[in-house]
Amino acid sequence: MLKLPPPGARLKLNAALAAHGVVPVEIRRKVESEATTLRATHLFTWRLSREDRMRIDEAQSHLANFKKADQRECRIWPFRAKRALRYV
Repeated sequence: MLKLPPPGARLKLNAALAAHGVVPVEIRRKVESEATTLRATHLFTWRLSREDRMRIDEAQSHLANFKKADQRECRIWPFRAKRALRYV
């Protein structure tokens, strides 16, 4: 099992990267206790995939099928439902 150091230094590095608006392309980390090097590669696509676009379109079509409800109706409904269930 890998014995990794506490994440404090990594969290500070992540905060600094975020402050500069950058993202690492590759991260390498050497674990001394195991004589192991770990590597993470980050691939970015800044456009939506065809599958992403299809899921968004599907969600939008569902929004068009639901009637709009006001806040009062949504707050009262559970109480009406409980009352109706008592008589079933």
